[in-house]
This record gives sequence, structure tokens and C-alpha cells, in this order.
Amino acid sequence: MPRNIAFERVALADTSFGGRLDGGKPIIVKRVTVFDLAQEPAGAPGKTKFSLKYLIKKIETIRDETIKRRLKEEFAEKQPDEANWKTFCDSFAQKRKGGIAGARIIKVWVYAGEPDEFKDLSKDGTGAWRKAKDDHQGQIIYSDIDGNLAVKPVCANVFKRESCLHIFYSISSV
Repeated sequence: MPRNIAFERVALADTSFGGRLDGGKPIIVKRVTVFDLAQEPAGAPGKTKFSLKYLIKKIETIRDETIKRRLKEEFAEKQPDEANWKTFCDSFAQKRKGGIAGARIIKVWVYAGEPDEFKDLSKDGTGAWRKAKDDHQGQIIYSDIDGNLAVKPVCANVFKRESCLHIFYSISSV
């Protein structure tokens, strides 16, 4: 019978995600600013840096095919720098007939993951999907029958990972 040595509650990410159907299959999406698509996390929390490789990778997660194509053709293939990216984002807009610029495109929907690591926590069932914080290292430290300490990772809202302890809000039943 395991005995808890240390306990830390799993924290949820600050971001709320949306649920969509993609070809009849449920997926999770997130809305992000176009500018942030090229901002790769850099070491310390909250620090980012411009990265063309990161932008090219993130363009593939965009849900709108027209925006995805335009970002590739109008920016990514030209191998630009950070100053050009800022200028491009400030003027990136929909195209109307006749080549006139339409409304600015500031945010886009991107693919965020599979539903197995998310949980719908909305009170009215409208789909406020949440997941555990990425930087959280939730784990249970316990001693086994021989008195040896062991660690079991905690994966919030996950049902398909065999190596994780599956929980929703608390692990008091463990």
C-alpha cells in the first residue's frame, strides 16, 4: 500500500482552448497572434526570440488554408529577419477583389493537440478546454513495500498514458 511522502496539486494552464471537428475527428485549437507564430521560447519563462524555423513549423498548424498559404508565399519563403516580420504582421490583411487590403489579420486558429490531454471545464458545456501547465512536473513520491522511494508522474485529464497516474482534480483516492 503506497504512502504519500510529498504531494503537489496539478496546476492548470492559464490558456483556454477550443474544440473543433476535423474530418469528423475531434481536435483542440487555440487562437494566437500572427506575430507570436515566429516567437520561439528562449530559456527563461516568458522570454522569446524570433526564429524563421519556428515560424515555418508553426505555419503548418494554422487551420485556415488561405492564411497558411499566404504566410508561406508572402513571407516565409523570402528568408526575412525579425524587423521584416514585425512590418509584415503590422500590414498583414485580408485581400479583397481588385487587390485592395481588407481587415487586418491579427489572430489565427492553430491546432493545439488531441483531446486526450484536455478536459472540458466549462460550466455550461460550451467547450472551455483546459490542460495541465507545461512547466508543471506533477508527481507523487511514495515508498514501496520494501521502503524504497518511488516517483509516479501525474498527468491531468489523460486517459491513454499507461505510465501516468490518471486524475481529474485531486488524487486523494490514491
